[in-house]
Amino acid sequence: MKTDTSAIKNISEGLKKSKDVVATFQISKSGVEAIEWLSKRYNISVKKLFDSFWSDQTTDETLLKLISEMAIDTIDNRIKKSQRVSQRSIDNLIKASKKYKIPRDTIVELAFIIVQAMEK
Repeated sequence: MKTDTSAIKNISEGLKKSKDVVATFQISKSGVEAIEWLSKRYNISVKKLFDSFWSDQTTDETLLKLISEMAIDTIDNRIKKSQRVSQRSIDNLIKASKKYKIPRDTIVELAFIIVQAMEK
């Protein structure tokens, strides 16, 4: 019996991307507060919050364009926040970072701050 190796490869790649990893982000205190606020508001874990934003590539283009147009604070008052997220979320964040030429951590920080501001 001949095996379709492309189907097996696709399954294998999907399993790898669903694997959880620990990523460290450097974000502002406001960013950390926005993450915690949204997590509590929707009664979900921070991991699920991250994955709901970044697990696919359909993150709102308008949000990413808005972030790319914002003045980015370069002050070094960042907090290191380690967070368990899916490999798929990290991969999608990196793709968005390259596409919009914005640092990954800035996308994370500003996306959560913007959504929090819209929710209040």
